Amino acid sequence: MKSTANKMVVKNIVRRNIQFEKRRNIMIIIAIALASFLICFSGLIVTSLMEVQKKQIQDTYEAVYMNVSEEKFLNLKEEVGFERVGQYYIVGDMPSSEKYTATYFYMNQPMLYMMRNQMGLSSGEVPKEENQIAVCRNWLEKYEKNKKIGDKITLSTEKLSGEYTISGILDMESSGETFPFLISWEKLKNYKEYDENSNMIYVHVKEKNATDIKEYCREIAEKYNLPVAFNNQYFRYVNRVISADQLGVLGIFIGLVFIGSYTVIKSIFQISIINNIRNYGQLRTIGATQKQVKNVVKREGRFLGFIGILFGIMLAMLCSLVILAKGVNITNYIACAIMTVIVCSIIVNVSIKKPVKIAMKVSPIEAVRVMITDNLKTTVQNKYRKFTPISLGIMNFKREPKKVWSVVISLSLGGIILLAVSSALLLQSPERMAQYYFGNVDYKLYIDSDKEHTKLLYSGNPLNENLKQEISKISGVRNIQTLRKSATFTFQYKNEDGRGMCDMLTEKNKKEIKESLIVGKLPENSQEVLVKSGYQDFGEEVKVGMQFEISFGKEKIPVKVSGIFQSSKAPVSEGNGHGGFDAAMMYMSEA
Repeated sequence: MKSTANKMVVKNIVRRNIQFEKRRNIMIIIAIALASFLICFSGLIVTSLMEVQKKQIQDTYEAVYMNVSEEKFLNLKEEVGFERVGQYYIVGDMPSSEKYTATYFYMNQPMLYMMRNQMGLSSGEVPKEENQIAVCRNWLEKYEKNKKIGDKITLSTEKLSGEYTISGILDMESSGETFPFLISWEKLKNYKEYDENSNMIYVHVKEKNATDIKEYCREIAEKYNLPVAFNNQYFRYVNRVISADQLGVLGIFIGLVFIGSYTVIKSIFQISIINNIRNYGQLRTIGATQKQVKNVVKREGRFLGFIGILFGIMLAMLCSLVILAKGVNITNYIACAIMTVIVCSIIVNVSIKKPVKIAMKVSPIEAVRVMITDNLKTTVQNKYRKFTPISLGIMNFKREPKKVWSVVISLSLGGIILLAVSSALLLQSPERMAQYYFGNVDYKLYIDSDKEHTKLLYSGNPLNENLKQEISKISGVRNIQTLRKSATFTFQYKNEDGRGMCDMLTEKNKKEIKESLIVGKLPENSQEVLVKSGYQDFGEEVKVGMQFEISFGKEKIPVKVSGIFQSSKAPVSEGNGHGGFDAAMMYMSEA
């Protein structure tokens, strides 16, 4: 009964204090809410990005077979290990008389399903008859706004022009005045320039682990003598573990939040307790024990902490839902909320530890001493002492140096981070960014095709001397520079396969690439290669001296890693296009 009565007394005192100290309560709740928001939001962003990536690769494809004839395509469809086999054929870009460019391509239904994260039919169905076509929504809204499924349209392109019936509407992104059009199989096979050996076949393998998937796909590739490439995004995801660097960054971030929150919460509580020290003295006078005073302060801190944590978590979840709606996963949300509650509870308990000790040490005569001190007249020396902001600051520093230093460190770290981020954003003007990626040029010309690059190059590189001569005749052209000489490569290292872009070392880029070297040296012969730092397709960290086989569409060449370069220090290897996705992964000698 006595224990229950004590709890009720403590509870009533806490309730009265919370009602009385409204300004303090708001400040503490805001500080705790901010800390819980930062921690929870960081966790949610990381897990949501992982969830988005998981949805992008789940039940899509693991491998791509290239240069597949129709006969081999039918054979692949019969393989029992494949759950889904998709056919993809790029016809190409064709200018229209209406000043837009049509990108014609063909996909069967399984392929369309596997590419559902990049494109899909918002309505209708895939074209089946020769005169049927699926059109892009953006094109329809701009050029044929009143048309719908079943209506006829006329396309006036260089090839594949004529009258079509809309069978479906594609929901996918378009770039500028280039719009995708999905044609039927009947239309493709009757197209004069259709090359059946240029089909790309995407496959989804039945339930297997990552190693078994690669082994099985290689066996099929050898069986039908086909080049195969793997969906590296899938294999990176299934084999991914949190690196030491990522854990370090997360630890530093939580540490900064901890220091800042601890300083603010402790200071607010400490000031509140010092201001109310007479009340705690009066509690001791009427018989309250140290333990009861301790419980009063702890209950206040935990109650306010609970409200702040709850508000912070709710705000973090709301922001995460708005920013990354596709990454919502209830399990991840619950896990992040639990992690936030644990970390913020520790922050609150540690922050109120010193204020609790101060409150516990208040003696029964403290109330009387404070009252007398308040009524004492200041001495003549103190009465006429001159106070300035500087002298007051020095006095405060001498009184509580630990608190002052914790505040200084916290604010300094926050200021450094803010200054670094602001500088990075403000110093990068659009002109400087364009110059960084383009170099000292105004335009870039490069091959933009979903077809195998090596096959295009072997059939005749369109970026040749004749094209240079034509461009040089254009009025205003002062100079033509060759910034990159690139080709698509495939490689095999132990049980790992990969593909990407390999650039040639030339006299123009050699100096810049040499300056970007982290370790090793430039290739001295045709059997040596530079590799980008952090390259993941080897299945292990890339090191100087590693040996593997590389191919540019024909025979395999044994090579050795002579050095490792950092791409951020070599703008010439940043890639082309809007995203620069074809950046150089490796460098070899021109030979």
